[in-house]
Amino acid sequence: TASQSFTVANATQGIFDIFENGASISATTYIKSADLSIDNGLRAQDAVGIYGNAGIASGTMNLTGKLEVYFADAAMFSKLANNSNSSLSIPILDVDGNGYIYYFPRIKYSAAKVAVGGLDQDNMLSMEWRALPDATVGSPTFGKAVVIYRVGV
Repeated sequence: TASQSFTVANATQGIFDIFENGASISATTYIKSADLSIDNGLRAQDAVGIYGNAGIASGTMNLTGKLEVYFADAAMFSKLANNSNSSLSIPILDVDGNGYIYYFPRIKYSAAKVAVGGLDQDNMLSMEWRALPDATVGSPTFGKAVVIYRVGV
């Protein structure tokens, strides 16, 4: 059976918005960039008499990222100052609505930088975050740090 093929998703047409704590970030400001890093923390297992690795073991998953938005108000920065939990949802879809939604049910902002530009430059807010396992008992995402949903046809 031939594999399904869809149109390419890109940052202009594929990412229409990013949702932070269930609300559209674009409702109050614009997103300049979003970075995501997923590290599974795999580690080598050595053993006597084996050339190379005896196995590969899983380690601690490290999910981090950075959002850079135009600084509109102190709402996002306050979450860092108050050490508040939040959530993040990043949909990447093609023009027909096929694609993936990366959902991080519990994130904590770990650092922030406000870049106050000079003349004719915008003020930017750069927020680094770390995904943590969802601690809400009974939630469908309980114990998960990331859930990837496939959507569309």
